[in-house]
Amino acid sequence: MSPDAPASILRVEHLTKRFGNITAVDDISLQIYPDEKTAIIGPNGAGKTTFTDLVSGSLPSTRGTIRFDQEDVTDLSEYQRARRGLVRSFQSPQLFEGLSVLENVLMGITTRHRRNGQFTTPVAWTHGLEAEAASVLARFGLSEHEHASVASLPYGVQKVLDIAITFVLDPALALFDEPTSGVSSTDKHGIMRLVTDSVANSDVALVFIEHDMELVREYADRVVALHNGRILNDGDPEDVLTSDVVVEAIRDQLEPVADHVSTGDRTVRRLPTVQHLQTPIRASLSTDAHVLSLVEALHPTPAVGGLPPDEALRTIRETETFDRGWYAAPVGWIDAAGDGTFAVAIRSAVAEPGRATLFAGDGIVADSDPDREWDELQLKYRPILDQLE
Repeated sequence: MSPDAPASILRVEHLTKRFGNITAVDDISLQIYPDEKTAIIGPNGAGKTTFTDLVSGSLPSTRGTIRFDQEDVTDLSEYQRARRGLVRSFQSPQLFEGLSVLENVLMGITTRHRRNGQFTTPVAWTHGLEAEAASVLARFGLSEHEHASVASLPYGVQKVLDIAITFVLDPALALFDEPTSGVSSTDKHGIMRLVTDSVANSDVALVFIEHDMELVREYADRVVALHNGRILNDGDPEDVLTSDVVVEAIRDQLEPVADHVSTGDRTVRRLPTVQHLQTPIRASLSTDAHVLSLVEALHPTPAVGGLPPDEALRTIRETETFDRGWYAAPVGWIDAAGDGTFAVAIRSAVAEPGRATLFAGDGIVADSDPDREWDELQLKYRPILDQLE
């Protein structure tokens, strides 16, 4: 880390949680920084909620350390961590259903004052705290529900109240377990805007679990993908999500011809002018197969052909009215037994007398920035240009 880089607000090292013979979180190490919005994604059973349980203190870890704001909090209770500013919101709102909306917010404000050593008197309760509570209700659009009991509120309004109380507690790090869970599709963006607007222009770090990839693309600065309790990928949302889509599509393409398909750890392959995410995928075939049958099953790969395959290929044929040569073609060798090795030609050119047309690929998705993608493409042209020059 450079001398000017900000210190992490959260640092976990070798965090592990076992339930008997099941390892739910497996040797996770990562850092979270102030003013960062991190989405944690992964399939059911990937370890997402268990990880947030460990960080917040609602579950003890089997192994590893958790440091919050440079302090080792591994052995501290959930309450002690919350007092230090590590605040967690659960998938289902944790509210006092027998109290009103105003009273719930007042409870949160009082908790924060006690955490800071500020003990309120009845006069302060009547004047100062109620004024702050009214301001909070207005900020989160809850004023009309001020005197309604929580039990009478629609679920979506309860979610908003839960979010409001989370930020009333003045977190340095706010953990949200699926903040849009159970909310209608039309309200999801509104919920996420409330969450992200609440940390805007501040140093508050936000970590949220989310299954809706559209929301992840729009509201996260960083994505951590978990699989089988381990970090599968960690980085820019577009890079992580595009890579995960490609890996899952290749797994699906191999399923019909394989007894078992597995993925290894994702790493970064660094080349002189560009770097790539790479994930090893291994398959045990159900029967002996000619290498060309596997090429047929896998070609074209999603990284160069797009998804869904039929629609993407139709679009390519309609849009590209020129000869792309061997670009995206399988290139390799076969022996007499039908064994062989093939790769995808992703750096190529069509050479003609006095002219060469270069081809390189780029992962275009719905939220891609054209200028950024174009700059990335220039780096991919570099190996061919170096040879031509």
